[in-house]
Amino acid sequence: MIKKNPSIVLFCIAGILYFISVLINNEYLALLTKPVIIPSIFVYYYIESKGRLNNLFVLSLVTFFIGDMLYLINIDDYYVLGLFVFLTPYLIVLFFLFKDIVNFLKRNKINKSDLSFIIILFFLIYLMISILNVLDTSSNVEFIYFLLFGIELVFMGVFATLLYVNENSKVNFYLIIGVSLFIVSDIFFILNKNLFPLMIFKLANILSQIISYYFYTRYFIERQKQLK
Repeated sequence: MIKKNPSIVLFCIAGILYFISVLINNEYLALLTKPVIIPSIFVYYYIESKGRLNNLFVLSLVTFFIGDMLYLINIDDYYVLGLFVFLTPYLIVLFFLFKDIVNFLKRNKINKSDLSFIIILFFLIYLMISILNVLDTSSNVEFIYFLLFGIELVFMGVFATLLYVNENSKVNFYLIIGVSLFIVSDIFFILNKNLFPLMIFKLANILSQIISYYFYTRYFIERQKQLK
């Protein structure tokens, strides 16, 4: 609840101000606000989980923060390094999703008549291939990073869909929204950086990224409660 946890208010204020800083191209406001976003969502997680921290989840927030700071300092200088850094939290998310799938299968069976996850699988693979085919990458290393991102996001999308379709819970609701926002954020990042550098793409990337941090954190808070 917002009234009980002022850190989420700080997160919202920092996110809004950072969004505005990009909109008006104010670097000083960006430098003041973006470094607050991840720490405030961490404090929110710390309070809501009553100090029972999961080291892997904290590591994912730390790596998200490092990637954000690298791009805030200079996205051109740290572009490839930032791509490498952002691969880590997605691997951690995939690890959580894999464990969720395993735990679900111990309790229930997957509904074989529901083919929504297959539709999502083919859609995400088609989307990944389409984007990779039109990308103007500067090196093979950059292309490999984007390929790895695509593979991670495909698995995340399929796992999240499987869980949500078969078990419509609060945990899986936050999960599928968070994963969807990860995908949207990355698509707009690629469009803005490698294809069409438009302000609307940059703003869409930033907005979806900020909101994804909230839903990802809410997912893990509810996940901890469920496991307990």
